[in-house]
Amino acid sequence: MEPISIRETEATPSIEFNPEKGLLIIKGRSHPENAKIFYGPLIEWCESYAKDPPEKTVLRIQLEHFNTISSKSLLDVFRSLKEIQKTEKLILIDWYYESDDEELLDAGKTYEEITDIPFIMTPY
Repeated sequence: MEPISIRETEATPSIEFNPEKGLLIIKGRSHPENAKIFYGPLIEWCESYAKDPPEKTVLRIQLEHFNTISSKSLLDVFRSLKEIQKTEKLILIDWYYESDDEELLDAGKTYEEITDIPFIMTPY
């Protein structure tokens, strides 16, 4: 699989998906006009990646803000990576949030409950 590298814009986060290292990073702000156009190819990549992942995959989410439509797209990313659990390999989500941002912390906890993927809540 080819890695993905996308630069951050005012409306979209940076993306660094490195399949060899098993490290997938989404960082910045996410409020694209059309989340399906932005996240669609990422979800497809994750679906392919989940079929033959390395022993350990870490998805690092470090978003300052995301809108409602991005929330649904993130959930789709998580669900596509959940397939890794069927391979008996490890998938973790490292959820970064500002230490005083209860809303972002709660969002991470909600995603963890919905997906049943282990989340590591990391304040910064």
